[in-house]
Amino acid sequence: EARQATVKMNVESSLDDELGIPSSATLHPPLPMQKTKPPHICEVSSPSSSTAIIPITPKSSLRNSVNHQQSQLQTNEPRCLIVGRQVSSVDVRIDHKSISRRHAALYYLDSGELVLKDCGGKHGTYVVNTDNEPTRLTKLGTAVLRDGDRLRFGNCLESIFAVKI
Repeated sequence: EARQATVKMNVESSLDDELGIPSSATLHPPLPMQKTKPPHICEVSSPSSSTAIIPITPKSSLRNSVNHQQSQLQTNEPRCLIVGRQVSSVDVRIDHKSISRRHAALYYLDSGELVLKDCGGKHGTYVVNTDNEPTRLTKLGTAVLRDGDRLRFGNCLESIFAVKI
């Protein structure tokens, strides 16, 4: 059982590598942010439905399925949260035809900045700043996120996320 978990974590680490996530990237919020509510994204596009709040922490990764009570296991936690359409390999699933299987990723840099990375999707990844100006990330490009930025993936207007830092 321990071998299975180790192999699974190595595959997950390889997925982060495949997406071009820096080896220094992490899902652990910087120390000053850990004392309060951790940074998160929340769905803001459909006010009538319940709001999805997704903390940017290792516990939010669905790919992090190792039982942490088994201290003898050496694990490689996922270094990012993946946004996309494919059920088996994403942490934030958006079921829309313009969303790629693995569309974008969120992670922290050593400096503590929260980063959004486009993973090469055909329909783009957008950051809408507080001035309501949408910016499309270049293919495989990144953007440092600020509190209040909104995120749009592909042409899906039904799932817009707000950044809370």
